[in-house]
Amino acid sequence: MCRLPTLVISECVLIYLKTPDADAVVHWVGTFFEHTMILCYEQIQPNDPFGQMMLQNLQVRIHCAELEELRLADLRSTAVSIELGRWQARGVVLHSIHAYPTVEAQVARFKRAGFDHSTAVDMLTAYRRHIPPQEHLRYALACTCGPAAQRTG
Repeated sequence: MCRLPTLVISECVLIYLKTPDADAVVHWVGTFFEHTMILCYEQIQPNDPFGQMMLQNLQVRIHCAELEELRLADLRSTAVSIELGRWQARGVVLHSIHAYPTVEAQVARFKRAGFDHSTAVDMLTAYRRHIPPQEHLRYALACTCGPAAQRTG
């Protein structure tokens, strides 16, 4: 057991592990470190429109141009084979997104693992609570205009 205060940051890590393995990691952290905090950033809400699109986008992607050119050279015979050659499964699976699909489920996950206190918020809530209102416009402009606009503005 480690008695030093410890902060563990997990940014989109646990979700890629199979649920029992992710749960084992959370439990181990909670039992190995006597004074610990986990800052966990995970994808949630797989059933809302954004979550459904996120999951769909992780399933399929368009090939890069070089790979497409190689396939086109071999598959020129039919438009169907060319179209199929443009898409490939990514194979990205968010294993525990359905086990912990909500903020409330994330809180329960850490309590079950033995943490005395567990709090979770979604990004919109964090933005509204922790970003000063005078910063909201600056953040919005940075998101819509990108770094080039910030350098010239």
